Parts: sequence; structure tokens; C-alpha cells
Amino acid sequence: MRAEVEIAVTPLRAYRAFVGQVGRWWDSSHTFFGEARRLTIDATAQGCFCETGPRGASVRHLTVVYLEPGKTIRFAGGLGPLQEMGVGGAWTVAFEPAGEESTRVVSTYRASGYRKGGLAELAAPVDGVIQEQLVRLKDFLENATLR
Repeated sequence: MRAEVEIAVTPLRAYRAFVGQVGRWWDSSHTFFGEARRLTIDATAQGCFCETGPRGASVRHLTVVYLEPGKTIRFAGGLGPLQEMGVGGAWTVAFEPAGEESTRVVSTYRASGYRKGGLAELAAPVDGVIQEQLVRLKDFLENATLR
């Protein structure tokens, strides 16, 4: 799956918001505990894209496996319900210059594993969630319109 969005900020600013403010732009309906503000990304190799929950609960959504600040971050793991199915994946998010003060954020997510009946029917919903998050990142950075 490949998705992209152009954002009217520098690549470094887009990257910093992606990793440092994920809890402000990610959609709460795509979290385990219903509150995006509980999400964090530790932007280091083996860092955690994690979520804390009530009463000590927590989730490791993905693990950082590659990082070039301001340019690229890659995660390993299964997003959302893929985790419970034992499906793994690689999510790469690149921040490419697209003009003097603009960035093209390019996302690719590749997943594999076994699921009775296959994984094909899950591709469109997972793609949709990732595309939605990129649009939310754009809205957050350009319009400050998020809830």
C-alpha cells in the first residue's frame, strides 16, 4: 500500500510533528483505549510507537527499526487488528522536499503472514486508516483543525 500527501511545511517540521505530536493528530477511533493523546513515538532504533491505557494497560503498536530524522522513519509490526492475527508488516514514512516550504509525505505499508481466508480483504481497510492519518497530519500542520 502506498499513500502520499503534500503538506505546506518543511520536511523537518512535518517529521517532528509526526513523531513528536502523534497524540494530537492521530484519530482516537484508531487506538486501543480510545484516546489518541495516549500515543507516543520514541524516535530511536528499537523505539516504541506505544499507547498507554487506564490502570497500567499499554500497547506496543509498532517498533522503530530505521530512522533518519527529518527524512524517514520505518516501523515493524502489525497495525491494529493485524497484531492479534500474528501478521507482521513494515511501515515506512518518508518526508521528501516538494518545494521551498512544502513536503511530500510518502507512506508504504507492507504486511504478510497467515490468516485463514487470506489477507486480501484487510488491505483496503488498513490502507484507508493510514491514508486518513496522513490527511489528519496535513490538517494538523496546515489548519490546526483537529479535535
